[in-house]
Amino acid sequence: MKINNKISEGNPAVTVVLYVLAAIVCVVTLYPMYYVLILSVSEPAAAATMQVYMAPKGFNLSSYSIIVKDPQLWRKALTVVNAHERRSQVHIKEMEAGLKLIAKGQLNMKEMITHVFSLHEIDRAYEAIRTKPQGFVKSVIKID
Repeated sequence: MKINNKISEGNPAVTVVLYVLAAIVCVVTLYPMYYVLILSVSEPAAAATMQVYMAPKGFNLSSYSIIVKDPQLWRKALTVVNAHERRSQVHIKEMEAGLKLIAKGQLNMKEMITHVFSLHEIDRAYEAIRTKPQGFVKSVIKID
């Protein structure tokens, strides 16, 4: 008795399925790298508010000029404390280090802070964080 194998080498249906799977793997693998590239050449305001998806928003190479102008940048590092860090001592240590860098002028916060609110405007500040208005990067609550 002969068994007829319906899937054979060169079967067009199998070939199509394999090509579709290969295309999906390529997109899933390459899109993150493409995304970093389009994010890096987009306008800073669009990049900071995560409004970039498939194509750059505007065109800006200022982030690359920073790298070219500062040859020691390759040897510098900045630790960003994740909001999910549970150990308060880690938060305190990293905040102290960040404040020292700001005091020495080694960390320029002026370019990141786009909105300043008074303590009485706390509701507006949280609304800005939530809605990310045009030009919003980071905000500061100023305590008078």
